Amino acid sequence: ASFQAPVGALVSLGAEIQELEGDLRRLDDVLDASLDVEAPSGFEQEPEEAQDRWPLVLKGAVTLDNVNFGYSPLEPPLFDGISVQVGAGNTLALVGGSGSGKTTLAHLVCGLYQPWSGRVLFDGTCRNEIPRSIMVGSLAVVSQEIFLFEGTVRENLTLWDSTLPEDTLVRACVDAEILDTVMALPGGLDGHLIEGGANLSGGQRQRLEIARALVRNPSVLVLDEATSALDAETEHLIAERLRARGCTTIIVAHRLSTIRDSDEIIVLDGGRIAERGSHDELWEKQGHYAGLLQADEGVTKAA
Repeated sequence: ASFQAPVGALVSLGAEIQELEGDLRRLDDVLDASLDVEAPSGFEQEPEEAQDRWPLVLKGAVTLDNVNFGYSPLEPPLFDGISVQVGAGNTLALVGGSGSGKTTLAHLVCGLYQPWSGRVLFDGTCRNEIPRSIMVGSLAVVSQEIFLFEGTVRENLTLWDSTLPEDTLVRACVDAEILDTVMALPGGLDGHLIEGGANLSGGQRQRLEIARALVRNPSVLVLDEATSALDAETEHLIAERLRARGCTTIIVAHRLSTIRDSDEIIVLDGGRIAERGSHDELWEKQGHYAGLLQADEGVTKAA
């Protein structure tokens, strides 16, 4: 036993060193990263002029113009000249099988990926020409990954921005169908959340994430399978409230039954647009979309 204990400690130390090495490499990636291409230096130098030129919030029109993108320059691009237009206040749903490019397309809109060529425009202007503060105030994203920290509901919603009025928080919670849950907590908006929202259900955590995105009243909202833990009725209610807000919504859909009212549905297949149109138009074609819908909910005839 006296021999095994130090040997075991040495093995554990080796594992910890390997883990630390990985952490340091990730830290180096951050430190060595180039400056954000979406933060034009001219805006910081002449803020008053920039404020005069730009509205506080964009109207919400989104365009991908002949975009090429891939994950490796040694392989053919995933998207080869793809073009998408979403009018201000409209809803676009992205559907398709696994690996079809739905989330990648959403990431291009959000700016998490930069296109190899082509343009991503908001209100007809290239993203990298728009001041960063305008983009931050206009675009909100809710992904599959949920991040809730230990603190109050208010802190999680506002991220410590004390200038946000209470009625704004309440409206965001109402539109995300989470107000009743929040008010049932001891303290309501000042109720305590455990790290990761462990004292909430999966659906409640997702709705709180949506409420946090809505707090700043964005003009463009990207939902990347952000309602996967919600029942169809709740998902439909949230969709109606988002439509009433008038914000442009881009949905990466996992449940096709909830996107029927979208202004346009784009079916992706291997990075190309296989079909596009409204629910009724695509159902009549009896093509890719109809096949996905039948597989999703066992549909045998049009609703």
